[in-house]
Amino acid sequence: MSKVNQYIIGLAGHIDHGKTSIVHSLTGKNTDNLKEEIDRGMTINIGFSFLTENITLIDVPGHEKFIKNMLAGVNSIDYALLVIAADDGIMPQTVEHFEILKLLNITKGSIILNKVDLVDKDWLLLVENEIKDFVKETFLENTPIHKVSTKTNSGVEELKNYLIESQNFIKESKREIFRLFVDRSFISKGFGTVVTGTVISGNISVGDKIKILPYNKLTNIRGLQTHDKNVNKLNFGDRGAINFQSIDKIAISRGNHISDPDHFSCYEAAYVSMKLLSKSDKSIKNNERIRIYSGTQEVMARIFFANKKEVEPGEKTCALLKFEKPIVLAWNDVFIIRTYSPLITVGGGKILDLDCYSKWKDNKEHIINISTCNNKQHLIEKIINSKKLNPHTITSLENHLSLTKERLMNYINKNTSIKIFENNWVLTKEQLIYIENKLVDYFDNFHLSNPHRAGLLKEEILNVFYMGSKFLDYFLKLLCDTKKIKLKNNLYNKNDFEISLSKSEIELCEKLIILIDKQKFNSSSQKELLCDLEITESVLKKILTIEINNNNLVIINGTLIFSKKNIENLINDIKKYFTINDTMDIGAFKKIARTTRKYAVPLLEYFDKCGLTYRQGNLRKLNE
Repeated sequence: MSKVNQYIIGLAGHIDHGKTSIVHSLTGKNTDNLKEEIDRGMTINIGFSFLTENITLIDVPGHEKFIKNMLAGVNSIDYALLVIAADDGIMPQTVEHFEILKLLNITKGSIILNKVDLVDKDWLLLVENEIKDFVKETFLENTPIHKVSTKTNSGVEELKNYLIESQNFIKESKREIFRLFVDRSFISKGFGTVVTGTVISGNISVGDKIKILPYNKLTNIRGLQTHDKNVNKLNFGDRGAINFQSIDKIAISRGNHISDPDHFSCYEAAYVSMKLLSKSDKSIKNNERIRIYSGTQEVMARIFFANKKEVEPGEKTCALLKFEKPIVLAWNDVFIIRTYSPLITVGGGKILDLDCYSKWKDNKEHIINISTCNNKQHLIEKIINSKKLNPHTITSLENHLSLTKERLMNYINKNTSIKIFENNWVLTKEQLIYIENKLVDYFDNFHLSNPHRAGLLKEEILNVFYMGSKFLDYFLKLLCDTKKIKLKNNLYNKNDFEISLSKSEIELCEKLIILIDKQKFNSSSQKELLCDLEITESVLKKILTIEINNNNLVIINGTLIFSKKNIENLINDIKKYFTINDTMDIGAFKKIARTTRKYAVPLLEYFDKCGLTYRQGNLRKLNE
C-alpha cells in the first residue's frame, strides 16, 4: 500500500444538476471547454480542474447520450461526489451514474444537494429523505449531504474545506507496473502529441520507454506535467499529461493504453465474473451482443455462459466474452456492461482470466472451474492448473497476470497447492499428478501395443504431447528419479518393462547378431538373411525390431544392416584417419571400411547425417 500524492474527485449525476457550475464555484474554472458544450449548456466531454495542487476535480457528462464519456472519467477516481439538484431530486442518470460508481468498486464519496436556493425547507427535507433511502446499504450510506447553491455560493466554501481536509488517504496500487488509460489526446504546437490520464499503477519518468496499445508502438517520454507543472516523474494516483518523443503514423485517442513495455497486451476474449443490476429490468441472453467498457475503452462483445441460457437482474455468474476487436485488458480489471440497444447500463464485472481455448468444451470447463474460486490465490491456482501439459514459467505467469514478480510470489507463497520447479516452472499439485498420469498411461499403452520395442525416443513423446522440450526433459528426469520410468540407450520405457522373448527367439537374436557382425560392411540383404537363418519374414522382422531397439543394429536406407559394434569401430578408424589427413575420398574410405562402393556411398551419407563428416565436393572432412 502506498500514500498517493494526488487525490482525484469525480462529480457524477443527472444532466443540468449543476456539476460544471459546482466545479466552477470551487475552482474558478469552467470545465466546459468546447464551444458546443458552452452553446448547449451541457458537458459533452470530460472536464478537469484543480482544487489544490493535490486535488483534481473531474466533471463527467450527465446526459444519457454521453454515458461512455462519463465512464472514461470515473474509471480512475478516488472519491465520488454524487450531485443531485434539490428541485429535481433523483433522476434517471442519477441512478445510472450511481450504479456505475458501485460497479467500478468506488468506496469513498459523499453527496452534493445543489440548487437549494430554489426550494423551501419542507421540499428540501423530502428530497434529503429520498436520497437517504436511495443510498441505503451502499458506500454513500451515512456520508455527508452537502447543501449548496452555486447561484448564491451558499455552502460552497464549506464543501471546499471538507474536500481539502479529507484528501489524505492510503490506497493500494494493484500491480506496481506503470499503466495509464488515455482519456484525452491533442496536438500541442512545438511539442507534438500530448495525452492525459490518471496513473492507475506504477510510475513513469522523463526518458523512460513506454508501449502504446493497441498499436504496440514503443516510444520515449519527452515531457511530463501534473497540475499544469512540468515534472520529471508521475506516480501512482497522479493525474498527468504525457508528451511523446515521436509516434509516426499513429493517432492516439481516448481508449488507448500507455504502459511499461514488457507488460499488458490486447485480447480478443476474456473469462469474467459478472453481476446484473437488481434494479435493471433487462436480462442478458446467451450469445447476446453487448457493449463492454473498461478503462476508457468501449468495445462490442458476445457473451457466452457455461450452463445458462439467460442471466436475470440481480444474478451473479461467470462467462466468456468474445470481443469484436482487440481490447487492452489485464487480470482483475473491472468493466461495465451496457445493452447494445437501447443503451442501458445493466451490470458489470471483473476479469478472471484472458484468452480462450479453440474448443467450446474446454472454455466451458474453464468457466466452471474458475467460478468456484473465492479469493485471488485460489483463482491463480486455477489459472496455473488450466495450462495442463504446458505449464507457466514464473516469467510467463508474470506477463499473463501483468504482475511484478514480487507480487506474484506473494500470491504463490500463500497457496500450498502451488509449487515452483527448477526455479522456473509453476505447477499445481493437481497439474503435477495430471501430467504424471498422462505420461505413465502413455507408456503403459505403448508397451502393450509394442511389446518388442525397447522404448520411446524423446522426439516421439514430443510428437504426441506437444510439450515444451525443456520441460519434457525435466519431467522425464523426474519420472526416472522416482522410478516410474527408466532411460537406456536414449530410449524411455516403464521402469518394470522388459522385452519378453522365448528361448528360441533369444537364440535367433544371438545368431542374427553374430552373422551380421561377421559380415562387417558387406551386409546381407533381408532375403539373404531369411535363407541364412531359415526363418519366415515375420520372424525376421520381429527380431530385427528387437535388436534395433536394443541398440545392437543399425539400418541404413531401410535395407542395409550393420552391427552397432562395427559402426562404432568404423567411427574410431575414421577419426584416427583424420589425425594425419585433412580430407578423405571414397577410395580411402573403402580401404578403411574394407567394403565396396555399393556400401561405401550410403555409409558415407549416413556419417554426414550423423554429423561425423561433411561433404566438400567429392571429398569428406571431419566435422570438428
